Amino acid sequence: MPEANGAARRRLTLWDCLGVGLNSVIGSGVYLLLAPMAAAAGAASAVGILACAALCALIALCFAELGAMHDQDGGSYVYARRAFGPVVGFVVGWTSLVNVVLGYAAVAVGFGDAVAKAGGPAWGGVGLIAALTAINWAGIKGGARSSDALSVIKVLPLLALAAAGLLLVKGSVVVEALHPAGGSISRAAFLAVFMLSGFEYTAIPAGEAERPKRDIPLALVGSLLGAAVLYAVLQLVALSALPDLGSREHPLVDVARQLFGRPGAVAIEVVTVVSMAGFCAGSALVAPRALTALCEAGYLPPILGWRSAAGEPRPAILAVGAAAAALALGQGYASLVNVADVAVFAQYVPTCLAVVVLRFTARDAPRPVRLPLGPVIPLVAAAASVVLLWAAKPAASEWTQGGLLSLLGGVLWAATASWRAKVGRP
Repeated sequence: MPEANGAARRRLTLWDCLGVGLNSVIGSGVYLLLAPMAAAAGAASAVGILACAALCALIALCFAELGAMHDQDGGSYVYARRAFGPVVGFVVGWTSLVNVVLGYAAVAVGFGDAVAKAGGPAWGGVGLIAALTAINWAGIKGGARSSDALSVIKVLPLLALAAAGLLLVKGSVVVEALHPAGGSISRAAFLAVFMLSGFEYTAIPAGEAERPKRDIPLALVGSLLGAAVLYAVLQLVALSALPDLGSREHPLVDVARQLFGRPGAVAIEVVTVVSMAGFCAGSALVAPRALTALCEAGYLPPILGWRSAAGEPRPAILAVGAAAAALALGQGYASLVNVADVAVFAQYVPTCLAVVVLRFTARDAPRPVRLPLGPVIPLVAAAASVVLLWAAKPAASEWTQGGLLSLLGGVLWAATASWRAKVGRP
């Protein structure tokens, strides 16, 4: 793409990047997964969140080093392609795209369910996808402003709830969390992956950030650490306030009712819906950029990678919206969450290993962010990712659905083989 057009595309500020990160990490999980984690591990679920946060922090640091080295769209796909070549690059890029769209669809389903329970239309999830598709069609700044505004609206009430809820925390719950007497911490940690993953979305639109080599690492690490602290506090508050947390349908609403009465409960119900909309807004912004990056590299049909004169990836915006709507109509929230959790590790592990490989193959490349301890951090992060996925033992159906989505990527790869051969691309 000509440099002038590329320069015109760089319209995302640090705040925009941070808004994408916060919206991608703080979605539906904090509202819908606190109770399942408590049912899986009791008070140890708080430890599960912290264990997952520690792992994700190591992974985020790997993304930060690589993100500071690159200034084009694609995120983990760009890193894998540079480190391991075009085939691995495509696999990681396709998996990254699938993960974003799965998460988008899952949270849209949760949004639709919440709207329907409040007396709204049954098609609320699909309606949200359609609205966000229209906003992003009009331009990236509109999509970024929507993401920024929703991130502020949803984070402030959660911070207030966490601060007030500290008064409810019981010492016995803290002791039990630190000395778990059974329960599956690994399962709680695996569920927490969906709560804490999404920080990697921040790296995908790097080609449209004003200062990508500074802003992307800051937004990656900042959004993850901020969300992790907030989630850990809210889990302890909910465990202390609700002895039967594992059986509660809307635990944060119940906690808000204890603290602030009915007005507090209503406020959190509203914030729940806003939070899901915010996550979807971030996904609607980044997913088309992930798709376009694959198309511009020749991996997928080039028509989907076409950009308008202003640099907007409009065919990709429509394709992502259609795919998310189809998944939202055909799958339930839990199913989409579990498949997304499996898919996310398929991009985390190669990204961590890419840090090590590029230390040797791109030894002289500028690294504004360089992790200490040589290869220790990326290797520990990659190994821990594999162990966590193995320990969680995803169901066979989740592997099957993930395999089918990978097969779809292979079909699209084959469909563009003749075009790649003609233009001399691998």
